[in-house]
Amino acid sequence: MEQMIGNAVPVKLAEFVAKALRDHIKECESGTVDYQRFLSWLHKSHSLSERTVRDTVSRLKRANAICEIKAVPDTYYVFKLEQSPEYKSLAATVRSQVKRAVSLYAGYCEDTQKQGGGSCAS
Repeated sequence: MEQMIGNAVPVKLAEFVAKALRDHIKECESGTVDYQRFLSWLHKSHSLSERTVRDTVSRLKRANAICEIKAVPDTYYVFKLEQSPEYKSLAATVRSQVKRAVSLYAGYCEDTQKQGGGSCAS
């Protein structure tokens, strides 16, 4: 059976998948959320009130407490978050705010990477 599976996957594809998986695992293991830099980014890049910025950071902290953010949040992260019993127990408006905070954090991560700042985790 192993021989059949091995022959069914082109070598270059297997190498690509292995490297992508290795890079993803490496990124997931790196650091934690830098809330202060995220807060500064929200002030600079969005015209939000001080209270909204603080609330957004608070909601991101809640998301991180429910389902740890280890890398740039993606659709898989949101899926895992939504499956959590703790997340499901939140009011609908709070769930929406948590997802928005995660989305904004993903935007922050993308901007940080584009500017050559590396990962959004500290």
